[in-house]
Amino acid sequence: MYKKFGFAALVLATVILTGCKNVSDGASTVPVYSSTDQSSSVSTNLTNSTSSSSSTNSTASTDSYVENSSDNSTNSTASTGSSVENNSENSTNSTTEEKPAEKTGVFAVTHDPQSDIKISFEGLRVTVTGKIPPEGIDRVTTDRDAVIKLSTSGGEFTVTIDYRSGADGFTTFRIYEKSGSRSNYRVKFTNGKVCLPDCSDVSEKNTKVTQKAVEQPLEQVSEYVVIGSDKQAVREILLKVKTLSNEICAGLSSDYDKLRAIENWVANNIYYDYPAFDRGVPEETLTLKYILENKSTVCGGYSNITAALAAAQGIEIYNVHGTGAEGGYCFEEKPSESTHEFNFAVIGGRVIWLDADFDSRNYYQRSGKYDSGKAIRKFFDIDVEQLSLTHRAKYAEHRDYFALLDEG
Repeated sequence: MYKKFGFAALVLATVILTGCKNVSDGASTVPVYSSTDQSSSVSTNLTNSTSSSSSTNSTASTDSYVENSSDNSTNSTASTGSSVENNSENSTNSTTEEKPAEKTGVFAVTHDPQSDIKISFEGLRVTVTGKIPPEGIDRVTTDRDAVIKLSTSGGEFTVTIDYRSGADGFTTFRIYEKSGSRSNYRVKFTNGKVCLPDCSDVSEKNTKVTQKAVEQPLEQVSEYVVIGSDKQAVREILLKVKTLSNEICAGLSSDYDKLRAIENWVANNIYYDYPAFDRGVPEETLTLKYILENKSTVCGGYSNITAALAAAQGIEIYNVHGTGAEGGYCFEEKPSESTHEFNFAVIGGRVIWLDADFDSRNYYQRSGKYDSGKAIRKFFDIDVEQLSLTHRAKYAEHRDYFALLDEG
């Protein structure tokens, strides 16, 4: 898919993008990658109710609700190796032979003050707190028998999930926004308690990758702008990127706010390109030229356009090559993995992880139809431990896009 750029390209070839696309955190409309809930999943809406294995559809406006439900989910594996996550999950997945130490306490999901989502564990209770999204929260679901409560106050929400079963295994709970988007969270049961899956080895590797990035030669960077590296074409595309970046960041002063706006714009305006995936991801699919003209790409392109737009604002940002866990599982479950690309930026000396592809809910279908969905915000400034449940970095590279404008 990439051109052969000598030794550096050989390194790239070992982790080349195969077009993986996250579909577990949002309701994908792509039939091949099913992301519908199990028919018996726990579902809760903003209403006071008690039921068994059912969903309520009331639109009553209240600040809290309680729903009891029973779920008997069965295992369903990912239908294809190219989809990083699939929402047919098994709440009774067998655990590995070794049982890592329980990870309990309070864990940040994102550090973005506009979301500020945290998860805590106590016995069989999971508590999630955060800022209410602009569209509001519609419901919460999970795959095990549980009592779910949601309360809102002062612009913040609290979800408590009391599981009735502590049998060893894994499950997922989902928080749906009224926009239709949802964020998924994988949790683990061990020793009769619920906790965060272990990701310490991946987290350590991901952190090390941020400390030793490689500088990509400009002749290779230019190929990410336009195939053939024609200097005039490169210049024209980069000027378009800079104009777009300025439009996205208009009125914003801090690099953090600009980076958030850029990631959000990419997630909401770029579409995952399934026709390109089917063609083996032609190298042009990853270029800035292709993305600007078609508003579609695959994960490597999401990473590329995000980095270029941020670089146009002088933000220090990197492209990360690695893998993603497939099937909606976490790495502790030892699922298969697909190659994946994402980003991290450094602002004020702090590493900020982001993945516009995983936050996007837009799909350019094989039929040629563009299906739009409201992006989620889980993967902007995501905590490294949460990231490391599903993202494994191999190496990072820095692309000095706008140094190309200084060439003769």
